[in-house]
Amino acid sequence: MYEIIEYHSGLRGSNYYFVVEGNSLVPLSKYASSLIKNRGYIRYTVDPWKIRGKKIIEVNATRSGLVCSGLSYPAEDLPLDYYHRRSEVIPLSHLNNYELAYLTQRDREFFSGDWRYYYIPMIEDIHRIMESVRTPYPPVLPTLLHCQVKSGASYPLSFLIPYSENARWKSLETLTKEIHSDMDYATFNAGSS
Repeated sequence: MYEIIEYHSGLRGSNYYFVVEGNSLVPLSKYASSLIKNRGYIRYTVDPWKIRGKKIIEVNATRSGLVCSGLSYPAEDLPLDYYHRRSEVIPLSHLNNYELAYLTQRDREFFSGDWRYYYIPMIEDIHRIMESVRTPYPPVLPTLLHCQVKSGASYPLSFLIPYSENARWKSLETLTKEIHSDMDYATFNAGSS
């Protein structure tokens, strides 16, 4: 049996493991035969035969915020430490190829509605404006928005939080506020140059 610890702190100081099942990312918790919840982390017991031959995608966040890339490696490497895994660094846009299997109906409706038609164009505008700024001190975006703009991810990065719909939506609220705030800032500065 594998004993795996997953730290849960939204998109700050966390790591999340997903098992690739066809075109879906399934949280590791769905494969756990038991789990022990502690403050800030969960310890899973996973039968190696349940994930044998599959791929793991790992998404990490430091206390500063989300790391703008993920890791992909064979499930058999999951119990190994970082330095011994046969990991490949992948851009977060790679996750566009998968469905996030744990999303609720509410998540999916937001993604296919407001996110696609309202927020994606704003993110593209922020990216375009930020790329066009030619100054020795370019504007600094908040970490989550920076990753969202630079990653090319088609979904809100807040949706990478698999363990709680409430945590996803709190993070999403922060992200959408950052988008509005930086869109206003970027538009103002683009107009004044």
